[in-house]
Amino acid sequence: MIQRIQTLLLLAAAILNLAVLGTPLWSVKNEVTSDVAVMTGLTVQITGTSPSTTGISDSKFLLLQFILVLAASAFTLFTIFNFKDRKKQIRFTYFSRALICVQLLITIVLVSQELPAMVHSNEEYPGTFGVGLFFPFAAILLIWFAASRIKKDEELVKSMDRFR
Repeated sequence: MIQRIQTLLLLAAAILNLAVLGTPLWSVKNEVTSDVAVMTGLTVQITGTSPSTTGISDSKFLLLQFILVLAASAFTLFTIFNFKDRKKQIRFTYFSRALICVQLLITIVLVSQELPAMVHSNEEYPGTFGVGLFFPFAAILLIWFAASRIKKDEELVKSMDRFR
């Protein structure tokens, strides 16, 4: 049913996952050149003293991350409306969590390889986490809670069918 707690959990997970697109995920600063790169789910904004590094970066990983964020959020919302078939709904929650995990892997690749290279940084100038990096973890946790509630509903329905 749509008014169940798992609906709210899945909706919150989809909103948190979409929030990745607008919040800072990671930032790194090169102390020598004063170049700063801030990554959100959509762009990497690079500012600094070097005119060659100022601007917004385009990356195949950013596009892939954007597509994965939209797909995972849409799939999580789609899961809400499959309340009549709980077994299918549970499988959809597994797939949503897998999409978010792939999204996190893409973010880690972007942060560890491409972002420091954009500002010519190295290990001497480590970056800092943004609040948006924790949103996918929270979304995975919320989807996991929703899946456990869906399983409890399925067990309740099965026990009621035995009484009939």
